[in-house]
Amino acid sequence: MRPTLILLDCQCECGGVADPSQQRVIERITRLLSTARHRGWTVMHSQFQAPASLNPIRLLPAAPIPALKPLAREPVFVRSALSAYSDRDFEPLVQRQQASPVFLVGFSAPFSVLATVFDSVARGQRLTVIPEAVGTSPLGAQTTSNVTAVALELIGRLTRTIPWDAVKRDWIQAEASIAKKQMGLG
Repeated sequence: MRPTLILLDCQCECGGVADPSQQRVIERITRLLSTARHRGWTVMHSQFQAPASLNPIRLLPAAPIPALKPLAREPVFVRSALSAYSDRDFEPLVQRQQASPVFLVGFSAPFSVLATVFDSVARGQRLTVIPEAVGTSPLGAQTTSNVTAVALELIGRLTRTIPWDAVKRDWIQAEASIAKKQMGLG
């Protein structure tokens, strides 16, 4: 039973540079993505692209954060609405993965992450959010930590969450131990 990892909005928004305040989130997602790729998990990316009618200058999605750039074999869903489910090809692929854990990580907690969680619940699909691997930016007068706390409180009421320490113990380190045993090192 191999999990699925969904990376949501892992793109550079600040002129092609990742937001430095989100470095810890990027590092966690990078570590999880590396494990997923090494162990053969399904990896999916969902990226927002503003409709040309709303923003004619931004015709392409922002560039992926370099460490989180999709590989050619990984599906990328480009959407024009907040939820990853706004790409009609996303739902059937997630449905096929429901026999194993489907982890959701990424950015834009109060917008795309929350909208995707709402839509997953409406469709009867189970996503598991890793709160420490979800980032956001300040919103108006609200600090990043305040915005993140409110978004994660709502997300936690709607779907499963798993803390980073449990992910490290149960998925990252456990996967490394299995690999060592398979190589005859453990």
